[in-house]
Amino acid sequence: MRLLCLLLLLLPVTALGQASSLRLNQEAATFTAMTYDNGADGPLKNPGFAFYDKRAGELFVAATGNRRIVVYDFDLTPKFAFQHFVRDQKGENMVLGEPKAVVVNSHGDMLVIDNLADYVDVLDFRGKSFQQLHPNHLLGDTTLKVKADLIAIDDSDNVYLSVGGDITAVLALDRNLNFKRRLIEHTADSNAIVGPLAMAVMDSLLLLTEFREAPVLKLFDTTGRYLTGFGGRDIAKEDFSMAIAAAIYRDSAGNLSFLVADALRQVIKRVAADGSLIASFGGFGAYPGALSYPTGLTYAGNRTCFVVERVGARIQRFVIK
Repeated sequence: MRLLCLLLLLLPVTALGQASSLRLNQEAATFTAMTYDNGADGPLKNPGFAFYDKRAGELFVAATGNRRIVVYDFDLTPKFAFQHFVRDQKGENMVLGEPKAVVVNSHGDMLVIDNLADYVDVLDFRGKSFQQLHPNHLLGDTTLKVKADLIAIDDSDNVYLSVGGDITAVLALDRNLNFKRRLIEHTADSNAIVGPLAMAVMDSLLLLTEFREAPVLKLFDTTGRYLTGFGGRDIAKEDFSMAIAAAIYRDSAGNLSFLVADALRQVIKRVAADGSLIASFGGFGAYPGALSYPTGLTYAGNRTCFVVERVGARIQRFVIK
């Protein structure tokens, strides 16, 4: 988390200048709800990743600064919150963690990535840990120093882990959390991944965003086959300053597009399957509908998405037009 905040400060400030030209577009989305509540009678602190469980109609947020997972209903009323504990570096004691990301399977089990843990924690619906997934164990080599950075889950409970360290790759797990294969590895090939920032999955599609490389958005199928890529790192509206979060979106007609949180331009961009910009909404500010360093984005279906803001320390709900 501290590294991410530093990177936000170090990236070119020219991107910030684009925010005014990309201010909230009423033709693109409508603001419908907002909360600052951390689920424990206090404000959110440095919230990040968001995941919407369509089966239960619940929003799960990794409230990193609060060191807890918070569960909200569709209207952003907190339902449940709990602190996340992880094993210390020696593996002897449990310490308060800093949850970074959370997804939920069809059984209600939560898979959590924590800044202070080198494993993925598997929790039951009450927040009790019952399994740990160590990426090096999944890869069959305990000498490797690797850590999961990103996580996504599809409607069939297949899990995708982006890992970094000695190896940069995406690992595919089946619904029982058994290792299936290693895919989309870091190689000299420009179609592979270098420094992924966000990951999203829908149907048989896997979307990754890059930190410094172009194309910024890379689309694969779930076997790891590269399909297409688009988006540069310049200052055009079609480009990206920092594609910190993403979601795959299909409209009622079946048309495919992508929602991307552009962190330094303070907007959510909707990008067509050919890479062209359809619309954007947001713009820097603290008022409803504006954004202050978005870091979490999830699509809830029925044209609805939720956006988490780290600096704004809030969650907003939007309806896409």
